[in-house]
Parts: sequence; C-alpha cells; structure tokens
Amino acid sequence: LRRLAGRADSVYWPTHGPAINAPQAFVQALHEHREAREKMVLEALQGGAGTIPEIVDRIYAGLDPRLVRPAQRTTWAHLLKLIEEGRARAAERADLEGHYTPA
Repeated sequence: LRRLAGRADSVYWPTHGPAINAPQAFVQALHEHREAREKMVLEALQGGAGTIPEIVDRIYAGLDPRLVRPAQRTTWAHLLKLIEEGRARAAERADLEGHYTPA
C-alpha cells in the first residue's frame, strides 16, 4: 500500500469489478481499514484473547462461518506484523495455533 500511495495512477483496473477512478482515496481507505483492524487485534490481546480463534470471535462478531478461516489468516498476518514491530509476542511459535500476548 505504501508503494501504491506514492504513485500518481489515475485509475486501477481490478481483475473483477468496475474501474477504480480514485486510486489514491482507495489506497488510503484500505490503509485506514488495516490500521483499524490492527488496533482491534491489539485490543483483543489486551482484553485477554490469546489465540487466533479467540481474537477472531471478538473482532468479527457475527461472521459468516464460511469466512472464519480467511479471517483467521488475516488476523495471523496482523499478529506477525505486530510481533515484528515489537507490539505483540508469540508464546512459543507464531502460527495459526499459537498463543499470543501484547508486548
């Protein structure tokens, strides 16, 4: 997203759906959404959720059961970034079955 934000593209042509005629606003909205979700992951950790399923249950309330696995993988990606930044820790291994805490 950082690389895309620095570009002056006038349109994005996604593989499906209509053209995106305001790409900078689109990238900014994606970035803000990721930051908000990251904050929710941290808040769930601080509130005692320690596994990816527990975090997903808290931040994706009412999620269609078909989307649970993708939500878990997205949450895992957020956790890996937070670990890299020193804002979260994995108790043993940083995988889908791991246990996590805030740093």
